[in-house]
Amino acid sequence: MAPPSQNHDEPDSLRGLTVGETALLRREWDRDTRERLRDLERRQEHLEHTIADKMAEIRLELRRLLEQQAEQGPALDALNKMVNSGLALRWLVIGVVGLLASLATVLTAWEAVRKWLS
Repeated sequence: MAPPSQNHDEPDSLRGLTVGETALLRREWDRDTRERLRDLERRQEHLEHTIADKMAEIRLELRRLLEQQAEQGPALDALNKMVNSGLALRWLVIGVVGLLASLATVLTAWEAVRKWLS
């Protein structure tokens, strides 16, 4: 509050405002600052609630995924065994075909050697 000896119509420093105008301006700035702070607090609360809701959704989704993984674990293991046994069967077939091809080549060469010798 201004001292009683000061007149509200006197100029306040070099700004060209009277003491009363300066006090009004400061009160207006304070009011604006409080409004901005309240607005920021409301926005912060809104964001906190939004983030909390999103985190709850993420937790729920992760829990659902873990349950699905636990339910489908045996099926995936069985499928993995089938794929691995299929790969073993494939290599077995390739080995047998390779063995038969090499045997056919050896027999053909043996026939050629027998004909050449006779």
